[in-house]
Parts: sequence; structure tokens; C-alpha cells
Amino acid sequence: PMYRRNDTAALDRITLGYVVVPWQGSLDTAKPVSASFGDQVSLLSFESPDSLSPGAEFDVVLYWEALRPPEDDYVVFVHLQAADGQPVASHDGPPLDGRYPTTAWLPGDVVPHVVHMALDPQTPVGTYRLQVGMYQWPGMERLPVWDSEGVEQTDRVIVLQQIEVH
Repeated sequence: PMYRRNDTAALDRITLGYVVVPWQGSLDTAKPVSASFGDQVSLLSFESPDSLSPGAEFDVVLYWEALRPPEDDYVVFVHLQAADGQPVASHDGPPLDGRYPTTAWLPGDVVPHVVHMALDPQTPVGTYRLQVGMYQWPGMERLPVWDSEGVEQTDRVIVLQQIEVH
């Protein structure tokens, strides 16, 4: 039998490693962020629409870079929230749907992560806040976040931008 870390349940397969093809794209059109998550990972930049219509589907592209080998396989969350904090669209999941977990990230490699989201057709017109964070599973403890100026974010998220729904 094979075991993972301290888990007593036997595994039927094991991952020996990952074949990594370095990303060759450009960040020229992406909006810079430079936020640090737990002093392990940096969110370099992102791409997202500035406005949406109710019921719209849209993508948010996050460009990550490991600052050092991450300590755990983290879950990324992307939330589009109203002023009262209520989410109108959200996504929680491992980067790249688990195909390239954060423990496999190498310092200096840029990891583009596309998050597909959808607004409910009944979403009211207004201004919403797009925010991102990371947490450990299953404890759901969020990694601390520092913005580009080194200010720690008290709610452990980084607000990327405002999105208008019209």
C-alpha cells in the first residue's frame, strides 16, 4: 500500500511529478496587482471585463508567481461582491482545476489561471467589487495578503477592481 503524508487511507496511485511547460505569454495587456499571499505566492496581474450585463458569463485571468516553494496546495477564490458584501458570482477551486497544484509551482514561473464565472440574470444594476484570495483546505484558513505597497489586508483578500453591471 501507498500513503500520502499522515493519511492512513491507502492510495491506488501516486503522482511522481509534473511536466511543466513554461508559459511564454505576455503580461502587456494585464492590469498589474503585485500582491503577496502568505509570502509564498505573488499575484502579478489579472485580466477581467470592466462591465457586464446581468446573466453574462465572463473570465477572470490571474497571473501567479511562486516567491518560494509553496507550503501547501492552496485553493483560490474569486468573488464578485455587492457593497453589502453579498456575492453575486464566485468561484473557489485549486488553480488550473488541480492539474498544477501550488506545491508544484517553481519560483519565477508565471502560472496563468483562468476562472470562468457567470452572473445570475436577476443581478441588479450597480457597482461590484472583484476580489481574490487563497486558503488551505479543509481548514479554510486564508493566507495573509499584502498589497503592492506592503500593507497587510485585514480581510485577507485583494480587491482587483470595480465592475459595473448595467
